[in-house]
Amino acid sequence: MPHTPYGRYTQFDTTADMGIDVESDTIEHLFEAAAFAMFDLMIDSTGLISDRRFAIQLESDAIEDLLIDWLNELIFLSETRRAACFRFQVTLDGCKLRASVEAASIDSDSTNRIGMIKAATYHGLKIVRSDAGLRLHVLFDV
Repeated sequence: MPHTPYGRYTQFDTTADMGIDVESDTIEHLFEAAAFAMFDLMIDSTGLISDRRFAIQLESDAIEDLLIDWLNELIFLSETRRAACFRFQVTLDGCKLRASVEAASIDSDSTNRIGMIKAATYHGLKIVRSDAGLRLHVLFDV
């Protein structure tokens, strides 16, 4: 199980999609680890240097909605700003998210691109709390 600065994750593939299972100690770290793992599937961050910073604020009715909104906002940011996001600092207040995201500029022909994710989906989405921390199961449309 690969480690991120925020938790651990494993990748899995389904017939038409891919997904991640993430484990972390806090809900904030779970959001950060999910973002890191998602970008790890899309971009080889080896050697990337942070040259951009983005502030993100989101609000949803439920924590699951907020997680999907967060991941899809990062995908949108990556595609529209051509940014490889690789450092995340998330603060949650209920279902309100504030985040700082560090990224490196990439071009559309970048050799750092290793995969494409279109969207995070609700299909099979689970966030489970246990004595060991939190676990997330999420699928991506590729």
